[in-house]
Amino acid sequence: MALGANAQSILRLLISQSLRPVFIGALLGLAGAAAVSTILSSLLFGVSPLDPLMFLTMLLIVFTAAALASYAPTVRATRIDPAAALRHE
Repeated sequence: MALGANAQSILRLLISQSLRPVFIGALLGLAGAAAVSTILSSLLFGVSPLDPLMFLTMLLIVFTAAALASYAPTVRATRIDPAAALRHE
């Protein structure tokens, strides 16, 4: 903000930076879950090993939790006075 960015662009930048590792981890976790689900198919009752609805539901839960966890600190960061933040460093 000290260099001319507005609060909305800072919010977008920080949310995207905090969700990028979640996206990468979700893709790796999805691949791992698909690989392991065939091995654990005897423990899954009423759900097929590669049920797309179940995978999408879990991805939605993970992304929602990550977005909610990163939203409050991000909003707080947009409200900090740039001069005070620069003096602190």
